[in-house]
Amino acid sequence: SGAGKNTSLIMPNLLMNSFDGTKIIIDLKGENAAVCSHWREKENKGKSYLLNPWNIFDMPSITYNPFCNINTFEDDFYSDCNSFADVIITVKSGQSDTGENFDELARDFIASFLMYLTIKNYPETPNPATLYDEIIRATASVQVLEFTATDMEGIPHPDQSIKRALELSAITFKGLISTGDNNELRGVKTTISRALKGFKVKQLYNAVQSNKDSSQDLLLKLFREGQNNDLYISFPQSEMNEAKLWLRLVVASFIRDNTKNKPSKPVLFVLDEFPQLGTFNLVKKGIAFLRTYGVQFWIICQNLDQLTTHYGQEGKKEIIENCTVSQFFNIKDDTAIYISEKLDKASKSIQNYNTHEYKSHFERPRKTRAEVEQEKDTFTFIGQNAGFLLRRIPYYEIDSIKHKAFPNPLHHGLEAYQNYISKSKI
Repeated sequence: SGAGKNTSLIMPNLLMNSFDGTKIIIDLKGENAAVCSHWREKENKGKSYLLNPWNIFDMPSITYNPFCNINTFEDDFYSDCNSFADVIITVKSGQSDTGENFDELARDFIASFLMYLTIKNYPETPNPATLYDEIIRATASVQVLEFTATDMEGIPHPDQSIKRALELSAITFKGLISTGDNNELRGVKTTISRALKGFKVKQLYNAVQSNKDSSQDLLLKLFREGQNNDLYISFPQSEMNEAKLWLRLVVASFIRDNTKNKPSKPVLFVLDEFPQLGTFNLVKKGIAFLRTYGVQFWIICQNLDQLTTHYGQEGKKEIIENCTVSQFFNIKDDTAIYISEKLDKASKSIQNYNTHEYKSHFERPRKTRAEVEQEKDTFTFIGQNAGFLLRRIPYYEIDSIKHKAFPNPLHHGLEAYQNYISKSKI
């Protein structure tokens, strides 16, 4: 924080257009969108879309339903629903984000209910807010859940494997209430409610109210048709706890789409404050296997310990080793030890003071932890090559791009920003 991450790292790359493809940018505070989203249209080089549910800086916002590509008649219908259930209730180092003991049942409930609602409401597709609403209603009482489970058992579908999956889930749900002990049912309901409660927030409820055609059209524009386009996903940092599931679902839907249909242009996910999204195993796996699809990830963390918290030591190692380029700056924690050890060693001779001869050598880190912490420039590692230092330059000092930037409303004020937009006639 306060190290110039946005102004000297993210914004210059967004304005330089150094990545020739579509970019999906998680944008805390809306600052990146305000400064960097306008140049594409001004220079006729594509379009920038904004998901901005909190109306930051009065920037316009589209809506998008992450479930828009779930198709009850496709072969991956079952795996799509299960994948989203895994995103909603995730696992970190053997524990769930919710800390509850009913995770497997809750995931099965969510996946089965998502299949059930998709079939029942065809051709319309449920969204995360309606999924939350319908689950709460279905678990309002034992009687309502039993009625819903019975309806789920009998719902028609041409694929017998889907019918069987729903029937087995319905039997499981009935089993939860047949013993007369409702503690397990309450535990599952609490786990689901805690995971999905963000969609009680007005802004997030409205953000997913998009019909299937509009949402699928956005996927086409981002990943398959026309020029390179960008999507900024903006929200206040104070709302991160409520917004993180929404963010995971939006990004997960893009990853699922890119996995099923190889994008026709390169794609870069810019995931600022990545660990604050909670455990996101789909990204951890995607960093490695999606590069063959032309999809890349730029993940940004405050420190490496955040990755350990969500993915454990092995998961952190896997993420780091799958990153072709790693950069570190403003290091004030144990990450400095990692940098010191990763730098190549410097040899130093030892003098024998009796004979005044240099007889032996020992290796020491090229920079100690203290020296790493004091370094003002950016440690940069590319592949297995030796690390080197790069100077960070804020976008407003780079002559080749500063003309592309709009006034930053956090520094120049909202009125100056909006006046500039009016004069630009975008």
